[in-house]
Amino acid sequence: MKNVFMIVHELDVNKGGMTTAMLERSKEFYNSGINADVITFDFKTNYNVIIDQLIKQGKMDSRTKMINMFNFFEEKSSSIRNKTNKKIYKVFKLLFKDTIQVQETKNISRYFNSFTGQYIAFKKESKNKNSYIIDTFNNNSRKERFYFFDDKVVKKDVFNNENKVICEVFFDKNSFPYLSRNLSPVSGAIGSIYLLSENKQFKNNIELSTFFIESIVKDSEKNVLICDGPGSFPKMLNTSFNKVKKFAVIHVNHFKNFDDNGSVKKQENYIIENADNIDGVIVLTEAQKIDIIEQYKVKNIFVISNFIKNPDKIIDKVPNKKIGHISRMVVTKGINYLIEVAEQVVKVDNEVIFEIYGEGPEKENIENLISDKMLNANVKLMGYTSKTSEVINTFDCVISTSQYEGQGLSMIEAMLHRKPLIAFDINYGPKDFLVNDFNGYLIENRNIIAMSEQILNLIQNPEKLLRLGYNAEETILNLYDSKKIMNKWKEILF
Repeated sequence: MKNVFMIVHELDVNKGGMTTAMLERSKEFYNSGINADVITFDFKTNYNVIIDQLIKQGKMDSRTKMINMFNFFEEKSSSIRNKTNKKIYKVFKLLFKDTIQVQETKNISRYFNSFTGQYIAFKKESKNKNSYIIDTFNNNSRKERFYFFDDKVVKKDVFNNENKVICEVFFDKNSFPYLSRNLSPVSGAIGSIYLLSENKQFKNNIELSTFFIESIVKDSEKNVLICDGPGSFPKMLNTSFNKVKKFAVIHVNHFKNFDDNGSVKKQENYIIENADNIDGVIVLTEAQKIDIIEQYKVKNIFVISNFIKNPDKIIDKVPNKKIGHISRMVVTKGINYLIEVAEQVVKVDNEVIFEIYGEGPEKENIENLISDKMLNANVKLMGYTSKTSEVINTFDCVISTSQYEGQGLSMIEAMLHRKPLIAFDINYGPKDFLVNDFNGYLIENRNIIAMSEQILNLIQNPEKLLRLGYNAEETILNLYDSKKIMNKWKEILF
């Protein structure tokens, strides 16, 4: 049986795109008899809660295991310690001895030496009283910050005279330090790392992460590494395996942005340049493969679409003039163009409502744009949703003003819900599955008038809305059949 390890920096609840695609792949692999688990490298104290939520939301299969670097080394350290490190708690007992507590708020207290008045410590509790931070001070300068989870110390930050973190120390379940790493006070970049529990030193995070991968994956032909997170690619590339297959997936458009003339993102550029040094780089569309081969002259580029999750429930509803959009609120999604489209549509039919789901750095700009155009009654910012299927079912159709994509997973999901798609013609994605007047409309990029006209055309023709919706579902089911996608994976894995 093949064992696949998918590599990404972190998992979290409110992650879309790449995380969703990776976890759906894990489920499909398990269904085909291939173990497919996830490797992560970040530090979180609440990963158990996150995994439970991902499973409850239906994003993560219960068979999928997550192997986290910090959890792995912490558990190894705890297994060789039979007793709790009581000395560290004696330090805190002495710290607070002979102090005066000044309670600033319900959750915040400051402590002063009762004899000299010197500022000793700061304590801030979370809603869970068993989780809190304690800062220690010397001559009003912060020295250290200790993080407590379930009343146990889990991490310590060390500060310099400019109040910048220069070192982090991590503690195991028995409160012994198991890992220490230096940080640049200017950039925050990780420097030398000391794996205290194993008496090992590493020059940087890549070295440690590579050591971690080699500690959990045996050099066997049964094992496969698939790097989904571009920032984690060097960690996989540097492994010394001879028998393990290595692949990297590029989930996004590799060009920097839609206004650059061919300049490529740094991380994706590094992956593509090393395509022939691993077993292959996977992209999501044929057009992207052609562009990469033409520019880089590499050989190991394969096209494998993301697996598509079929909706639990599809509702054929009475049209209600509601237009939907779901995406991260970032510049590349072109939501400013969406507002311009809405402005033109509302001029003709002020009963039309645009609902935009998502969060991101562009939210405030979009809010201001909506207010400036006096569209608050017709354009609603709905925030993040984990219930995408239920939300999509409420739309008449879905629009995308995105300026570039890797594939356009949210568009595909909408079409699976029998929602006609109206999208700008950009790289990469929409042109692969959109057929004009059959399952939606492909609009010349940034042609605001043409997109607004097609929206009005659709919402004023309920029969066409229904017909194009059924065609949209059929198109996606034919193009992205799970068996077809799995066969492509099996061709390169076996």
